[in-house]
Amino acid sequence: METLVNYIDNLFRNYPGTPEVRKAREELLAIMEDKYHELKSQGKSENEAIGVVISEFGNMDEIDLELGEGRDASKENSGGHGEVYPMNIDQAKEFVSWKISFGYFIALGAALCILSPVAGCILDAFSSAEILSFRITSILGETAMFCMVAAGVAVFIIKRIADDARVEKMKGKKILLDNAGRDYMEREKNAYIPKFGAFIASGVGLCILSVVPVHVAEEMVYGTQLFWIENLSGALLFIMVACGVACFVMAKIRKEAYDAVLGLKVIRKQKKKNKVMEIVAPIYWMIITLFYFTFVLMGDAWGVIWFIWPLAALFYKIMSGVVIAVTEGDMQQKR
Repeated sequence: METLVNYIDNLFRNYPGTPEVRKAREELLAIMEDKYHELKSQGKSENEAIGVVISEFGNMDEIDLELGEGRDASKENSGGHGEVYPMNIDQAKEFVSWKISFGYFIALGAALCILSPVAGCILDAFSSAEILSFRITSILGETAMFCMVAAGVAVFIIKRIADDARVEKMKGKKILLDNAGRDYMEREKNAYIPKFGAFIASGVGLCILSVVPVHVAEEMVYGTQLFWIENLSGALLFIMVACGVACFVMAKIRKEAYDAVLGLKVIRKQKKKNKVMEIVAPIYWMIITLFYFTFVLMGDAWGVIWFIWPLAALFYKIMSGVVIAVTEGDMQQKR
């Protein structure tokens, strides 16, 4: 019941305190309470009953017509989303805990992909120091790289599917917490904000400083035969970037979880796929893969040509944005 009162208070927050508005609020609350008790008597759980009541009576359009004002303010208070997802404090804690765990795994997947060349760099150092032959280090390095990328992608896919299934009912809805849950989550978020800033600052610092070991190694090996030091500096670069990206990912996902349970952020529904990109994407990535393996097999340049993947991903993002904008623009003109 407290959730319904909070919801009504939120809807009427920016309406003027006129007798008509107060009367409309009391009437709507009474209707919603009657429906709530009816559903409870039918065996519905509290969350199910609240969800049904809000979906049936939580629309302000009819009241706006009667009052003749406040429509924009009401829409603003509800975040522009008519549907809500009721949640109590225990469910909110469970949701945030799941998202924190989800963030750890996504950060792990990203780190595995970024760290994939590290084994090759270290093995190249053994080759430069004439401890192992170039052929052996090349085979082991390539194998390790593809295994780590495969593991990282697998983590992405498994956790993303699990997360989508877990939040399916919440997509496109605004989470509505009771007062106890809101107060608790606001304290949790406020306590986390300094840590969030520290994680972001650490991520930025690690990414910027990652080039320092490479430059230092270049100066150290200049005029010497200690090329293995330069190889190890490359490994350190990837390790620092991976740690920086992991800081970004974990911090962002945890903050978004707090924003979601506090109703500041709506869990987005999956966008419909663009038909043109569905055709172009597999062809594009097939060409990139063939290009990569051609350079690897013909030039033994796998330690350098890996840069094709982030560049290809960046270009793909730009290309998909342009294609979607053009195709959607054409569809709107036809309408």
